[in-house]
Amino acid sequence: MSVFPVLLLLLGISWPAHGDDTARASSLRVERIAPGTAIRPLDDLQAIPASSVSLIRHALARGDRILPPATPIPGRILGAIGERQVIGQGDMIRIRHPAPLPVGTALDILRPGPMLTDPVDDQPLGQLVKRLGSARVQQSGPQVSLARVESSFQAIEPGDQLDLPHPVNADFTLRAQSPHPLSGRVIRIHDGRNEAAAHDLVIVGLGRRDHAFQGLTLPLLRDDRASHPPDPSPQPEIGQAILIQIGDRASLALLTRTHAPIRRGDIIRTP
Repeated sequence: MSVFPVLLLLLGISWPAHGDDTARASSLRVERIAPGTAIRPLDDLQAIPASSVSLIRHALARGDRILPPATPIPGRILGAIGERQVIGQGDMIRIRHPAPLPVGTALDILRPGPMLTDPVDDQPLGQLVKRLGSARVQQSGPQVSLARVESSFQAIEPGDQLDLPHPVNADFTLRAQSPHPLSGRVIRIHDGRNEAAAHDLVIVGLGRRDHAFQGLTLPLLRDDRASHPPDPSPQPEIGQAILIQIGDRASLALLTRTHAPIRRGDIIRTP
């Protein structure tokens, strides 16, 4: 052995591996959702695109919720100082909340959306609640308090609702295996359209009650109820989705890839 490799070993510097080993190591990409959390390739051939990671971060930061059916939201915006009908960042608002709120309390500003129902039997699975922004209590009173809007993603109006911040787990690793068999359906395209494609958000009828968990990646199959007679052969995969926010009976998912338009009623399940 020459003197140079010996010096490297004494200094604790590893000797370069053979070319094949170096190429294999560099092909295994690691993506991060939050500091300290890796999104690893689901198999040896595919890594999660950086664009998908960015969209997951954005959806988690937005913080929309999926609440169980008939879940009340406690607080409400009564109006803005100056009686403006469109409220934005920096505006002072009058609010009502049943529990006393100390000065400095942070609140999420929310707007309930549509009830989510199963495409097959119309059973309610939850309610989509959009997070419009955040506010912080400035003056606390027994009936009415004052708060300042600290952030707004869209126009806020009197009558929009308030709740304490909802913890969102932005620190998870993607997994392609589940210890439980899972099967559900796409119950809504997030923004209300009829079809979705890669990088769109959908809501699926799988939740904590079904043992679904954040980071699980599942294939999507075409709904075959219209087939007469039903086709007994396995349905082809038309896409893939990552569960990123888990509700009680429904969850928010990001479409990472699609081979056909994704529609309400399409099937999501374990391979």
